[in-house]
Amino acid sequence: MEYERRCYAKINLYLKILGRRGDGYHQLDTLFQEINLGETLSWHREAGAFRLTVIGADAGPVEQNLITRAVRAFEAASGVVVTGRFCLTKQIPIGGGLGGGSANAAQTLLLLNEHFGAPLTAARLAELALTLGADVPFFLVGGTCRAGGVGEVLEPVTCDLPWPGGFLIFPSFGVPTGPVFRALAAPAYDAAVTRPTPRLGENDLWAPAVALFPELARLAEAWPRGADEPLFMTGSGSTLVHLCAGGGDETARRAVLEAFGARCVPFLWRHRKESAQTLEKRDGATHIKIL
Repeated sequence: MEYERRCYAKINLYLKILGRRGDGYHQLDTLFQEINLGETLSWHREAGAFRLTVIGADAGPVEQNLITRAVRAFEAASGVVVTGRFCLTKQIPIGGGLGGGSANAAQTLLLLNEHFGAPLTAARLAELALTLGADVPFFLVGGTCRAGGVGEVLEPVTCDLPWPGGFLIFPSFGVPTGPVFRALAAPAYDAAVTRPTPRLGENDLWAPAVALFPELARLAEAWPRGADEPLFMTGSGSTLVHLCAGGGDETARRAVLEAFGARCVPFLWRHRKESAQTLEKRDGATHIKIL
């Protein structure tokens, strides 16, 4: 029997690093937005030990893949044994700041929990998700969420923007998260400090990412866009996000992509749907206005 899930990417509509905490992690304020760029995870439930195949990218050792780690975490927490073959058809770039691996992990947890009759509560799934990565809990919820902590304190929100989506611009290289955070000179976190409302596209990791990869800034500068159309980096990079209503100068875009060896794809927002798998039921969602 085969089961299938779509794993959708996210962008950060803003990302503020509020400071370094006493435990060494960074306190964040970010606005996650799920988008329709996705990849397919299938599970062929059959006899034999768990195994994983990744198609379309070199995702590294299978034992370190977040799908494998999610399966092992679920087995340990639930007491069940997962068998059969998992297959991921990879389409979300690795090292792009789009959360593809985290989405894979979250959908693996949700799929297994659903199939085995929900042995784990939503809260327990969220705990497991956090052990796999800071933004994995978001992908249990999806839609639009403001996030605090290291990314796990989630508040589903609505956010009205005049663009239905835009373009994702993929440079010819990925950006490793660790070095970018290490290059950030973040002060100690002080919860008492009052901070202004973040602006759309504001990203505190942009400067350290550009210091490590100057071509990011050159690509952003060259990219054709309207004066009122935001362009920013998502997460720790390397993906650039151009918000627009579509259209524009396709010839100019193609010329920039060729010059930089980059590529781009259009995207649209994905909006959250209430389900039993969300972290908690809410009658509505807070509305957030960003500048």
